[in-house]
Amino acid sequence: KGKWTTVTVHFNTEMGIAYAEHNGEKIFVIKMKDAAPNGISYLHLQTLAKTPDPKGSYLHRLHAEAE
Repeated sequence: KGKWTTVTVHFNTEMGIAYAEHNGEKIFVIKMKDAAPNGISYLHLQTLAKTPDPKGSYLHRLHAEAE
């Protein structure tokens, strides 16, 4: 059985980057493909499974706030 964990995704639309943190550690940084002057419009989550994952992932809560 899986366990819950918290991953925080930060978006900096002025710099055109996004990064994710897990337990206070930065786990990835990506450059945005396009400008997003009004913030992000959608979030595409994709599994890292190497084989088909019929159970998928469960997103418990999504919270957004602007700085």
